[in-house]
Amino acid sequence: MNHYWALFAGFLLLWLPARCFKFIKGVDGLGHGDIKLMAGLGAWIGASLLPAVLFCASLSGLIYWWFKHHRSADSRRPIAFGPFLAGGRVACTSWRSLYY
Repeated sequence: MNHYWALFAGFLLLWLPARCFKFIKGVDGLGHGDIKLMAGLGAWIGASLLPAVLFCASLSGLIYWWFKHHRSADSRRPIAFGPFLAGGRVACTSWRSLYY
């Protein structure tokens, strides 16, 4: 039963900011596949690691944008967030396995 709550938490963790962004700006800022992936990660790894996964994914996405698109003409082009979420999951579960 805990995994259902983690699925719901993962969904809300990205759905609420996406809804707020769409309400304020009027355009989608996050794809619905990313929201579904985060919900699946919540069901898979549990709710306790979701903030760490989101932090790792956001940080790695920001670093990628800084080195690839920061000073180019493509700086306003959208970047897929799904690969960073998957990488954040790998990084956080690998880190957890070292200490537990």
